Amino acid sequence: MLLRRTYPELYRNHIQEIQKELKKDIYKYNDQKHIFTFINGSSLECGSCQYEGDVYNYLGAEYDHIGIDEASRFTKFQFNNFKTNLRSVRDDLKLQMYLGSNPGGVGHGWLKRLFMDKEYEEGEDPKEYKFIPAKVYDNTILMQKQPDYVRELETLPPDLKRAFLDGDWNVFAGQALRWKRDKHIIDKIPYPIEDCKRVIGYDWGYNAHGAAVFLAKTPDNHIFQYKEIYQNRKTPEEWATQLKYEIQARSVEAVILPHDCFAKQQGRDSIAEVFKRNGVGPIKRADSLSKNARTNGLALFHMYLDNAPDGIPYFQVLDTCVNTTRTLPELIYDENRSEDIDTDGEDHIYDAIRMVFLAWGKPKGRGGAVRPVGPEPERRQPTVIGGRVPALDVKKLFKKQKGRGWMYD
Repeated sequence: MLLRRTYPELYRNHIQEIQKELKKDIYKYNDQKHIFTFINGSSLECGSCQYEGDVYNYLGAEYDHIGIDEASRFTKFQFNNFKTNLRSVRDDLKLQMYLGSNPGGVGHGWLKRLFMDKEYEEGEDPKEYKFIPAKVYDNTILMQKQPDYVRELETLPPDLKRAFLDGDWNVFAGQALRWKRDKHIIDKIPYPIEDCKRVIGYDWGYNAHGAAVFLAKTPDNHIFQYKEIYQNRKTPEEWATQLKYEIQARSVEAVILPHDCFAKQQGRDSIAEVFKRNGVGPIKRADSLSKNARTNGLALFHMYLDNAPDGIPYFQVLDTCVNTTRTLPELIYDENRSEDIDTDGEDHIYDAIRMVFLAWGKPKGRGGAVRPVGPEPERRQPTVIGGRVPALDVKKLFKKQKGRGWMYD
C-alpha cells in the first residue's frame, strides 16, 4: 500500500505519475478502489488518511509492504495503526514499511525521536528503525531535469533552507511552542506542593485520548505540573472515579473543564454533572468557547513558557509526565490560522493545560527564587495510559475535531 495524508496529494503525486510511467499492458487500475493490479498477480493499493479516525477504514487489512510518503504529515497515532496492518501469513516475504519525509509538519517530533535521536519508548524495538539520509543532490533524475531546483531552495528563509536543502532535522519549521527540554522538564518539584494553589485541567476524549493535568502554582507565580492522566476508552463515570481518588489524596481548588463538558447530549447528564455527582470538584468552567479563546490560550502558553524575572520559566513539567513532555514540543501551527495550534496534532494535554492558563490569566507579579525542599515524601504515581481502540463506528466522531463531542455509544 502507498499512503499520503489526503487523496488529492495521492492522486497528483502518485496515481497520475504511475499511470504515466508504466506501460498500459502490465497493469489494470480500479478507479473506485484505487488499486493497481499487475500481470504477475501483485497489487498496489493507494490510500489516504486525512483524519485520525480514517485509520479504521483499514481495520483487518494486511499488507506486506507499506510506503508512507511525506510521513511528517501523519500523526504518531496514524503511524502506529498502520504498523498493525503490516503482516502476512507467508514465510517467504520480508515485511517492510518505508517512510519518506522532509523535516517539519505534525509528525516531525515522533519521526525525529525514532529515526534520528533513537530515543525509544516501551514496546518500541530499536532494530525496527533505520534512518537513510538523502539530500536533493542524491536525486540524480531531478538534478538532470531541473538543475535550478537547488537555487530555488537556497532562496528560502534560513530555517526552511536548513530543513529542505540540508535535511537538518534539528530545525523544526512550524513548531508552535518554544519548548526546551533542559528548561521546561525537571526531575523534582523545587517547592512544597502542599503550599501551592492546586488545580486540575481536563480535556475530554473517548475514542481520542482524554487528559487530566495536575498543576501547582507557587506564591511567586511559578507553575509546576506534577502529574498527568492520559487515556482513552473511559466513560465520564470512570474518569470521575479516578479523579475523586486523586483529589482525596491531595485536594485541589478547582477542576477546570472546557465548555463541551457542560453540554447534555441525547438526554444524558453532562460530564460536569457526572463529575459533581461523584464528588469531583469544585468544578470551574474555562472560557474555551469565545471567539478568541484558542488564540488567547496559545498566547498565554507562550507567556508561561518564557522566563520569570528570576530566569526560571514560569511553567515547568515533572519528568514523569511523559505524555506531556512528548506531545507539547510536537505541536505545530495551523496552516490556515497561524495564530493557533494545528488540531490534527496530539493536542489533548495542551488543551487541558490551556484551560488552566485561561482560568489563571497572565503571569502576575515578579517571580522570585523558588524555595528548595527535600525529596517528595510520597511515592510518585505512575502515568496512566489507555489501551487500544477496538473496532467500532467512530469515523464520524473523528472528523476534523477528532471526536471531541463526549458521546461514546
